[in-house]
Amino acid sequence: MRRGLIGGAVPIGYRWVALLVLVFSIWVCMAGADAQAGRVDHVFIVSIDGLRPDVLIRAQTPNIDNLLKVGSYTWAAQTVQPSVTLPSHCSMVTGVTPQRHGVTWNDYQPGRGALPVPTVFTIAKAHGLTSAIVVAKEKLQTLALDRSVDTVRVVAGNAVQVAQAAAGDIEARQPSVVLVHFADVDGAGHGSGWGSNAQVAATQTCDQGLGLLLGAIHRSGLAARSVMIVTSDHGGHGRGHGTDQAIDMTIPWICAGTGVAAGQEIRTRVTVCDTAAMALYAIGIVPPADWDGHVVPGVFPRRG
Repeated sequence: MRRGLIGGAVPIGYRWVALLVLVFSIWVCMAGADAQAGRVDHVFIVSIDGLRPDVLIRAQTPNIDNLLKVGSYTWAAQTVQPSVTLPSHCSMVTGVTPQRHGVTWNDYQPGRGALPVPTVFTIAKAHGLTSAIVVAKEKLQTLALDRSVDTVRVVAGNAVQVAQAAAGDIEARQPSVVLVHFADVDGAGHGSGWGSNAQVAATQTCDQGLGLLLGAIHRSGLAARSVMIVTSDHGGHGRGHGTDQAIDMTIPWICAGTGVAAGQEIRTRVTVCDTAAMALYAIGIVPPADWDGHVVPGVFPRRG
């Protein structure tokens, strides 16, 4: 699985330890719930901007470690080219490459209009489902310019602050499809370099934010009917990214929750486009057949 998972004692307070125990119990139950029912009504996509797999492995991330135990994962998923935030996130929610969704720029340009292809949000809305986006970068509002998303929030803060806002929406509205975006790791990479100690620390902050999301899912009574995908949009090298080099293109990808195979390292190819297909499939919607993204084999072993 992972290098001894945590690799030693984690210097955290008693309240945080209690939360970790709770979170682990939640997702263990979720992993086994499919033996009886298998119904999933909620999918949560958590994008940790700029996260390289090797940086994640170095960090102390007890929440992610627990998701690895009860979920399926790969350290070799691939993003799209250009390997930058906005095109990648567009692929993450549309299931197609930039050559098809058309977004190759990386800043907020609402005048260009809405995405010209369906997203997980538009498809969910067509099925009568609600959705929410809580992000740390203004440009990611591009994902919702077609007004298909019920709640869109841009939070200028770290992962804990973003997660607090998202947790509030989860508890108040219980949306079916949620995208939460943390910018901490990308910011540390541009400021201090990819693979720096600052990036490792930022990854740990994102893990704390993830714990807050899991707590909200539990308090809302959604845990036994939910799936979470944790991934990234790109890697990086030096103080930048955007090339087709493996160090920029390779990202982690983790899926955990009801009906997901536990403790399984995925051996087949996974791309950022697959995230959209898996999000829909998790909640019982067949992804469009013409998408570049596909359902990852073996992640939901009890489904036909």
